[in-house]
This record gives sequence, structure tokens and C-alpha cells, in this order.
Amino acid sequence: TGPRFRTGFDAGEALVLPYLQSQGIQRLDRLIVSHADIDHRGGVPAVLAGIPVTNHQGAGSGQPCRAGDQWQWDGVTFEMLHPDTPRWEGNNGSCVLRVSSAGGSVLIAADIEVEAERHLVRNQKIASEVLVVPHHGSATSSSQAFVSAVNAKYVLIPAGWNNRWGFPRAEVISRFQQQKALILQTGNSGAILIEVDAKIGVIPPQRWRDQQRRFWHAR
Repeated sequence: TGPRFRTGFDAGEALVLPYLQSQGIQRLDRLIVSHADIDHRGGVPAVLAGIPVTNHQGAGSGQPCRAGDQWQWDGVTFEMLHPDTPRWEGNNGSCVLRVSSAGGSVLIAADIEVEAERHLVRNQKIASEVLVVPHHGSATSSSQAFVSAVNAKYVLIPAGWNNRWGFPRAEVISRFQQQKALILQTGNSGAILIEVDAKIGVIPPQRWRDQQRRFWHAR
């Protein structure tokens, strides 16, 4: 749901709700908030106030994410892979979700770091065609063992352009390059749309920046 700042900017109010409204979405079947960091949960109150939500799981709710939680919608399987016990805290306690169908799968890794990655590699099936990179491409995540186990064809990095933390880190990019993955960053691409077809598989991503190019955009 994005961040909320003391200056008054609220991504839930300014970005998430207007987008949902533009798409004609009048309710949410499920809202999963990976963990309690403000850049992930900041917009939650605005979203909950602005649109009906049937099921709220993760940070700010009474329903924690637990490995083994699974449901299906329209032939698509949603499976929570982590955390498996309440002992996991902070970034390593993030909800990790794998979405799979006949055409391929997506692993959404939130902000997990190396310790949780090792646990997943040992205990879960994590191979996926698409990976939303953990912790914005931080050096504390995307270990070689994790990168190899996922073996993603498309790697999406949720990190702002020219951000002050230097995400994604060069060593992380290098690991994915060695896997010959296509690497996309939201700070350069804008919103990234990936479609999965039962016969074709994962269709190459569409980048909002390419679809909506403007003369004032930096190269």
C-alpha cells in the first residue's frame, strides 16, 4: 500500500485508491500487507477507509501470514510459503507468497533477508518464472543460493529511481545477470504488467514508462 509520510503524503490515498477506482474495482477480496515497515503498510488505513476489503491478512490485521495457507481463484493457486512460525520478526517475518497457474508462477518475496531465504531454499518449492526481488535489491538479500533456487526468467525490483540507499545493489544485479534473467526496476520502468497465458506461458512484461512515454521523462 506504499508509504505514509509526516508531511501528509499518503500513498494509499494518493495512488492506490485512485488506481483502483480508475480500473472500476469497487471492492478487494483480499489485502495482504507483508510486514509492518511503513513503506509497505503506510497506506493501509486509507485503503481500508476507501474501499470494502473482504479479507485483510498480515500487518495491521488479526490474521498473520502462515506457511501452508492456500486458496484458489479461477484456476490460480495462491500459497503462503513464509513465515512458518511466529519466531520470525522484522524483515525476515515478511509474508512470502507464490502465485501459480498452468502458464507459470510468480514468487513475491517482500523484504526477507538471507536467513529467511536459506530457510525457504531448504523447506519450500520456490522455483518461479517471475520473482519480485526481496528487500528492494538490498545487499542483505538475494543470496546466490536463493537466486539459483528460484531461477527466475523475469526479475522485478521494486526500488525508486536514484534512491538514497543505492538499491538495487550491484552485487545483487550481477547474480541475476549470471542467471540470464531479464531485470526490470520500477524506478526506471514505472508499473510493470506481466500476463500469464496457459498455452504461451509468461508473456514478456509491459512497462508503463514505455506505454505512456512523455517528452519530460529522463532517459
